[in-house]
Parts: sequence; structure tokens; C-alpha cells
Amino acid sequence: MTRAEKALNQYDEVEEQLQESFRPVIPDPEFVRQLYHRLTYKPAMVVERRSDAEFLLAIAFGVLTGAAVILLVKRLVEALLKRS
Repeated sequence: MTRAEKALNQYDEVEEQLQESFRPVIPDPEFVRQLYHRLTYKPAMVVERRSDAEFLLAIAFGVLTGAAVILLVKRLVEALLKRS
């Protein structure tokens, strides 16, 4: 018996064990219909976009926060250098 035949025989044994272990399932037709509908039709969901004003406000807030951090670090470095 070749290696390929042994491998096929092992697969056949596993398949046979699985067939004996599991019972066939008959799904609920309503569940199948709903699942089919959910998978094939586009949802009626609308994603809201942020307005340009909100985007610009977020950018401005980020720039101001960055500038404040830079000024704070600059003053801290100057204060530490004066002590030395």
C-alpha cells in the first residue's frame, strides 16, 4: 500500500467516524429564509458623515493643543536651564 493510499484510507476512516458521530440536522425553514434575506439584501442602515465644520473644529483643537504643549515644554526647559 502506497503512502497516498494510506492517507486516503485514514481520511475515509475519519469521515466514517464523523458520519457516525453526528446526526443530520433539518434546519427551520423560517430561519433559513431570514438568514438568506440578511445575507443577500442590503441593510437599511444610514451612516452619518461628519460635517465639514466638525472636521475643521477637530483640526483646530488639535493644532491649539499641540501649540499649548510646545509652549509648556519650552517654558519648562527655559526654567530648568535658568536654575543651572
